[in-house]
This record gives sequence, C-alpha cells and structure tokens, in this order.
Amino acid sequence: MKTPVTGSFELIKNLNTACILNAIREKEPISRADIARKTGLTPATVSNITAELIDLGLIGETERGESNGGRKPVMLMIRPHVCYCGAVHISSNFIEVAVTDINATVVWSENRPLQRGIRPDEAIRLVIELLYKAQAFVPVGKKMVGIGICVHGLVQIEEGVMLFAPNLGWENVRIGDLIQTEFNLPVYVENDVRAMALAESWCGLARNAVDFVYLYIGTGIGGSIMFNNELYKGYGGFAGEFGHSTIEPDGPLCTCGNRGCLQAYASENTVFKNYCARKGITEEDLEYADVISLAKNGDEAALDEILKSVRYIGIEVGNIINAFSPSLIILNGNIVKLGNVVMIALDNEINAHVLKYTHSRTRIVFSRLSDRAPIRGAASCVIRDLFEYPRRFLQ
Repeated sequence: MKTPVTGSFELIKNLNTACILNAIREKEPISRADIARKTGLTPATVSNITAELIDLGLIGETERGESNGGRKPVMLMIRPHVCYCGAVHISSNFIEVAVTDINATVVWSENRPLQRGIRPDEAIRLVIELLYKAQAFVPVGKKMVGIGICVHGLVQIEEGVMLFAPNLGWENVRIGDLIQTEFNLPVYVENDVRAMALAESWCGLARNAVDFVYLYIGTGIGGSIMFNNELYKGYGGFAGEFGHSTIEPDGPLCTCGNRGCLQAYASENTVFKNYCARKGITEEDLEYADVISLAKNGDEAALDEILKSVRYIGIEVGNIINAFSPSLIILNGNIVKLGNVVMIALDNEINAHVLKYTHSRTRIVFSRLSDRAPIRGAASCVIRDLFEYPRRFLQ
C-alpha cells in the first residue's frame, strides 16, 4: 500500500537517502567520509542528506572517530526512538500486537487467543482493540508512523488483502483497508514468512546477506527468497511456498487441498499427530511443544518422529540449494530448539540430495529471532519504507 514516488529528482534523492541510511544502519557509528566511500556518493551529497536526516531526528551525531592524520571525524548513528511502529501478527491460533522502535525492538506486546472458527470481522475487531491499547505505549511526544501486519497464507500485498488463509479458513479479507480507515496510518500487509525473512535481513543473521532463503517450520511450512536485498515474490506474489512442494504425488492430503506436500509430511501438526498415535495418547493431553521437550529429555519416540520430519525438510533444502544456490539458508520454528541433533541429521540428508560441491557453498543456520521473528517482521515492513522515504513519515 505504498504511495509511489514520482519525478526523477525526487526518486534519485530518495534512493540516495535510503542508500545513506542503510550504510549508517549496517556500520554505525560511521563517518560521513566513510559513507561516501561505501556508497559511492559524493561528499557534498552525503553532507546535504545527512543534514536533512539530522533535522528529521532520524540520525544523530555521536563521539568522534579515529583520526587518519587530521581532525577526528564526527560519527553518525541511527536514533531508534525517533518514532514507533505498530506490529500485528495473526497466526492460526492467536493474535499478537506490539509497539516497536525503528530497530524493530519490541517495547510492548500483548497476545490474545483466537477461537477455532472465528470470523474475520471478529478477529479484526480484536486487532483494532489491541492497536488502540498499543498507542498508549508510544512515548509522549513521539508517534506511531505505520502499522505492519503479517498473516499466514496467500497475500495480495499492494491491495492489503488476505487472499487465502487455509488454517483459518479465510478468503479475500481486505484487512489493510479496514485498519487504515480506522487509524489513518500507512498499513502494510505481508505473508508471515516473508515478514520473518525481512526481520532476519533487518535485525537477524542475514543483516549483511544480499541473497538468502528463509524456511519456517511450524503448524504450516513456508519460505521466502531474498534476492539482491529485495523480497522475491514472483509473478502474482506467491513465490517461496516451499511447504507445498510435492514430496509424494499420492501422499496424504494437505490443508491446501493437494496431496503429498512437504507440509503434510513435516509440519508440527504432522509430527504431533504421529507421536500421539504412536504412544496411544489423545491429542488433548499435550501440545507440540511438549513433544520437543520430551525429545530433549530422551523420549525416543518423540525424537524419532521429529527426525522423520527432518528427513523431508532435508530433501527440500537440498532442492532449494540445487535450484537457487543461495549463500545462506535460515531455518526457524520450534524444531531448531533441538540444536545440533537436528542440524546433524539435516546436513546428512542434504548431502544425499545436493549436487556435488554445492552444499559446502551454502551456509545453513538456525534463526536467533525465534518466536519474535513474526512480530519483528511485521514492524520491519514499516521500517523498510521509513528508511526509503523518511520525509514522508517524519515531516
């Protein structure tokens, strides 16, 4: 739901501004001379734009740096508390609303459960209620400049529409318009896993990565591709649905309506159901998190069911490496809490499915953002635009 920038001078100025801001964010504290060297912009351009950014309050001068023979240079840093973002995560079973600074650091949040079968209008009323509550946690004299919303399923980003959320049973929900009308702020609606990848790029392990792939293993399985520092969405905006890659054409039915998807073999729901059936336990007696804890504490059946899912995940990661040859793949979800046990099994499976020499060129890591990734990703949708067009938000 961006307003396009028109006019070549304005466009170039915004591009240069974004370039300078990202140079500061990545290397702060940094001098104006180092910004010019890093970006290739002229010292005069850097000086003019940084002066504007200081006036806007988005950056500030800090201590002087090391001298190279002359006067010590004045260093610049981002001022993370110049403004704040609203962030919303609508999952399959709960809603979280938060306030973050422009480092996507959460300063307040609250969760509310979602009843099974809840209607979209009921859920949106709950989001609005929590967002009004969130505004009270923005410091006096500051403002909330935008709201980011991440949801599972297919999203039409430009229109702010949840096209299809299979785990909720929702279709064509115009959540962007409804929230924007209520709060008169820019609203950004994004698929949850793409938002998580954006969070990794903004404040996680992919901060300095130009190209990477993100894979989330939860009640569903989703993925995202970052290419040349931009989320690759593909034609129609649906790229990265790795959870619906076909593993076995005649396999079990998936929530998407197809058969044999990776999600049907390796999601948390599948592992949980298989474990309960194997142990003769009713599914009301425990949760997936309990299966993870049991595996950590030596329950062989729990670990075996988890490692079965890792086998299928490893096959898909191998396919991703063969298809995209990314420098980095980040995995997230409760499964990463098992650490090296999962990583070793994953590496073994990947090695069995990748082309010779390719695996060693791709670094595979577990996210450190954990369950904060979705809400920080929702905030990052706002922050990304703020850094591209700061005057629009702060003047």
